[in-house]
Amino acid sequence: MLTVKQLVDRWGKMWNTYDLSQVDVLFVNDDRLTYFSSECEGTLQGIDAVREHHRNFGFVDGGKASESKL
Repeated sequence: MLTVKQLVDRWGKMWNTYDLSQVDVLFVNDDRLTYFSSECEGTLQGIDAVREHHRNFGFVDGGKASESKL
């Protein structure tokens, strides 16, 4: 199990590298997953919806170079 610091560090790395594959590492992959985003109304249910949400921000498997950083 990840510590809170490890989780936050990985979250930052995921966003700074736009690495979509990290969604599967950071989120529970079962029916419990509910994600609230400030970028859309309502909630996202399930890992596929969370992946698609991040994909819409330009996330790709394995990540990509980006000048934008958290």
